[in-house]
Amino acid sequence: MNLNSFFPWIAQVIFFVGLLPQIRLNYKLKSTKGLSDFLFIGYFLGYSFYTFYAYCLNLPLAHKIMVPLGLMAALVLVFQRFYYSDNKNGDRKLKLFFVLVTMFFLGLLFLAINNRELIGHISGWIMMLNWAIYQIPQIIKNYKNKAVKGLSFGLVSIIGLGNFTEFIVMLVLGMPIQSCLNNFNGILTYIIYLFQFIKFK
Repeated sequence: MNLNSFFPWIAQVIFFVGLLPQIRLNYKLKSTKGLSDFLFIGYFLGYSFYTFYAYCLNLPLAHKIMVPLGLMAALVLVFQRFYYSDNKNGDRKLKLFFVLVTMFFLGLLFLAINNRELIGHISGWIMMLNWAIYQIPQIIKNYKNKAVKGLSFGLVSIIGLGNFTEFIVMLVLGMPIQSCLNNFNGILTYIIYLFQFIKFK
């Protein structure tokens, strides 16, 4: 197997596996209270736009297979958010948001058929912006609560490793700038989370 096609698999598998500890922790606690709603929104939006980015710009096969799997894991997280909620009535607006966004992506799918490159680049930039800011509310919540309860250290560590690995891969393969900036931001976010786990654990 060509190394240029092998290394992207490593990073993408790491990203997918990184979501599993959080899913497991939510199941174990039967709760998602320690997590910001923006974390669920961010994962859903991020992986949805990432899927368009991967297919429209014809990224390596690893992205085309593992990113949709990551999207499925993100959907499990969203399901857990509502399933374990104590405030079913209060979640109506959030549920409506996810329904409307899902309809938007279905519409975007039809647009992408005849505008693959344009939709791919736009999705890539939106994905990068999403990955850059979606963790901020969780970081703020951890700081305000002086706690990281409910947030999986496995998720944080594995995703951090994935960002570092893919950042190197992106530089070597000369991938689009969106990917490199996205991974660099992920590394910085991991460092902040690591500090919070040390301080608040």
